[in-house]
Amino acid sequence: MKKLLFLSTRALGTFLLLWANIVSIAQGSSFDFQSIAPSSGLYLVAAAGLRLGVFPLHLPYSSESVLRRGFGTSLRLIAAASSLVLLAHVPAGSLSSGATPFLLALAIIAAVYGGWMWLRAPDELTGRPYWIIGMAALSIVATLNGNPLGAIAWGCALILVGGALFLSSVQHIWLNRVLLFGAWSLSSLPFSLTASAWLGPVNFFIPFAIAAQALLIAGLIRHTLRPGERSSLDSQENWTNRVYPAGIILPIALQFILGFIGWDGARQIGAWLLAVIVSLLTLGLVWATPRFRILNPIRAHWVNPASSNATNMYSSFWSVYRIFERISLAITTALEGNGGVMWTLLFLVLFISLLSQGLP
Repeated sequence: MKKLLFLSTRALGTFLLLWANIVSIAQGSSFDFQSIAPSSGLYLVAAAGLRLGVFPLHLPYSSESVLRRGFGTSLRLIAAASSLVLLAHVPAGSLSSGATPFLLALAIIAAVYGGWMWLRAPDELTGRPYWIIGMAALSIVATLNGNPLGAIAWGCALILVGGALFLSSVQHIWLNRVLLFGAWSLSSLPFSLTASAWLGPVNFFIPFAIAAQALLIAGLIRHTLRPGERSSLDSQENWTNRVYPAGIILPIALQFILGFIGWDGARQIGAWLLAVIVSLLTLGLVWATPRFRILNPIRAHWVNPASSNATNMYSSFWSVYRIFERISLAITTALEGNGGVMWTLLFLVLFISLLSQGLP
């Protein structure tokens, strides 16, 4: 059932992307990032949300995977980046739709849930799907709030901050301290990578988005400082001791560079008051995590599709699919069985008779 859920949501996301293309062409606009029709903007948001696991809330990847670090991390982050790129090009005119508050509420729920499960995950690889859901949901919130710069910032933070943490496979005290700079990149403080995150208007949903942001930062700090079972860097080969730190430091350095010269609109002071609130909430969560049991890590928990409201919809799709499958099987059996030649002759006669009616 989980595989059907994954396949159905990704297929529906691809369908919505194609539908946005059709809508844009029908209005006389070529479907590219420079001339997207306003009426197709929400289709792009919904397509990205479906493929990222935000609409409806579900894990976009299976929990069992032998590809843990390295190649597995690259596959997951590249798949997320290919969907997040759509959010920065959603036309502002499409956000006045009546469906915008509904999509915004769903994104907020996904952001808070992703941040909560990321904070309580037993390790960073177990919590990686929740990191992707939480950060992607914040990017969608920024898009629906009319802030494409914020969508870019959250997307870059998802890849760079998360990538540095997930690729860290050895225990080294100084590298762990360097990874903590990712918390500053997520803080929305002036001139940070996410300083442009909350440039849009402040509305009812922003406090919940700030809470989700604080949960994600606190989870990052906890996973970075967690005394894991990873091997020591000193036990590796000599060439690894030199190349490995450079590979971890590179995405961290890119966070600083992009915060200043990354794109038009970078190097922002941003909403510094909201950033201070996020920082205080984060410090409170870091202090409370070892002191309150509810914030302690739990065993791996995955979104159970059977308990979600979307299960009935996917079960209906599956029933319709099985009906068409049986019809197709019956037709195939009739055509390929002993009477296949007779059916072929019958269709040939009907085809000839139809053609002959058009002749003078």
